[in-house]
Order: sequence, then C-alpha cells, then structure tokens
Amino acid sequence: MISTGPDVKPIECVFFMRNVKSAGFFEQMKGRGVRVISPDKLRVVTPSARSKERFISVDADGVCEHDKTRDGRS
Repeated sequence: MISTGPDVKPIECVFFMRNVKSAGFFEQMKGRGVRVISPDKLRVVTPSARSKERFISVDADGVCEHDKTRDGRS
C-alpha cells in the first residue's frame, strides 16, 4: 500500500483492493497515480513508454461507490 511516504512518480496503475473510509486518505491514494515524471525517467521502469499521460485506477471493492468520512470512521 502506498498512501504516505516516498514520492513514487512512475506509478501507472492504482489498485483499490479494500474499502477506504477516509476521504482524505482516498484522495491521497488516487493522487499517487498523477505524479509527473519525465519520459526518460519513466522509461527506466517501463522501457516501452513514451510518456506518462494517464494512469489506470482499478476499483476491485467498489471503493468509489462507498461513502467517505472526513476522519475515516464509519
């Protein structure tokens, strides 16, 4: 899980495998996919990539449909 900590710019796919109750936490996790990276640095991890123009978000648990709270509690 990458929600806090290092700035991992080459992330091209964000998977949600469980519910996230906190709106802030959810936005932070989605935000990992929008980090900007130069084409040269992206090709270090994905040699066939030309540039990072988008990322894929996979919601395996319906996280986007669940209500969120400001403090993460139900």
